[in-house]
Amino acid sequence: MMWSRVRSGRLAGTNLQDTRVQKGFTLLEVLVALVISGVLLAATLPILTGVWRGNLEDKRRLELQYSLLAAGRTVADAIRTAKTVERLSTGKIKVVYWDNNGRLTTDYYYVDDRDYDGIKDLYREHVVPSPVASWISSFVCDEVDPGLWQIKLEATWGGQTRLWQVMVKQRTLN
Repeated sequence: MMWSRVRSGRLAGTNLQDTRVQKGFTLLEVLVALVISGVLLAATLPILTGVWRGNLEDKRRLELQYSLLAAGRTVADAIRTAKTVERLSTGKIKVVYWDNNGRLTTDYYYVDDRDYDGIKDLYREHVVPSPVASWISSFVCDEVDPGLWQIKLEATWGGQTRLWQVMVKQRTLN
């Protein structure tokens, strides 16, 4: 019995001392942790910002390349299957072709900012103008030889400029 009193007294005293020692962090420990965290953040922030800017530039480059590819293929396919192709004085390309119902149909291709968002788009005007690709800043289509057309496209966005050009042979379908 005596032994249990001594033991319980020691445990009780130990618990009181332990709770006093393990109350929490001191203000100095919290400040040191904040300073270390701030230094680590300051060291990694430029790295993360550089990665983000690099990804943004890659995204713009890929968007421009895709835009040029979509625009170029659309115009090249139209010229390839056209009955007649004519470059108008306004810079528009007039393409006349046979549609699926056997009727002659006319499309116009040109660059404009018809939606007034500050971005020039390549438009295909069938009955209603519809954008084919965005960020197209220049579109030139010239007949080099009879039936041979050279298409030049330029896309600009975010300080980047990409060029695309191709030669297309018109297949005359009568």
